Amino acid sequence: MRKDKIRFVNDIEIDDIPASSLVQREKKDRFGQVEGLEAEELADPCELERQVYKEWLGPVLSLPNKYKGHGLRPEVNEQGVVDWGAFASIDFLRDNPGFMDKAKYKLVFLKEELRDQLIMMEIVRRKLSGKAYSLVLKYLEMDIISMDDVSDFWMKRLAMRYFKAKRLKEEIKQLREYLNSRAAPR
Repeated sequence: MRKDKIRFVNDIEIDDIPASSLVQREKKDRFGQVEGLEAEELADPCELERQVYKEWLGPVLSLPNKYKGHGLRPEVNEQGVVDWGAFASIDFLRDNPGFMDKAKYKLVFLKEELRDQLIMMEIVRRKLSGKAYSLVLKYLEMDIISMDDVSDFWMKRLAMRYFKAKRLKEEIKQLREYLNSRAAPR
């Protein structure tokens, strides 16, 4: 037979009495109690808020989701009016001068691409030994040899990146001249 501490109605604890099957052992609350409130009423405010939202939005959240992720989504206010914000409006263009200028955008893009090419050229150049790469690039520049004559894999990659960087520099130069001529007063 089990012997437990039994708490009676008048809060007297008696040890070492056989526990009756009719008497239930009282479980102590691990979290404590507040006078005047039952244990079921005590909960974390965040948990209570989550339960309210779950009950309130339960039917909506149980609907099947067909969203596939469609790029830009407009903001819809409480009245159901679609608000695209200031994007592509006069206010947006006023706040972001030069945003829609394709020539400036292309110039920035070409500069970034040229920077990437120069970094890659430096990485490839480190794979080559000695100063042979400068002679090969010089001969390619002077049309003494062609790209088909270069047999080394890394040398060919370096030459390809060199000519691409050269072409990008030329495009950047032309674009700057265009922007300067457009900005010059007439």
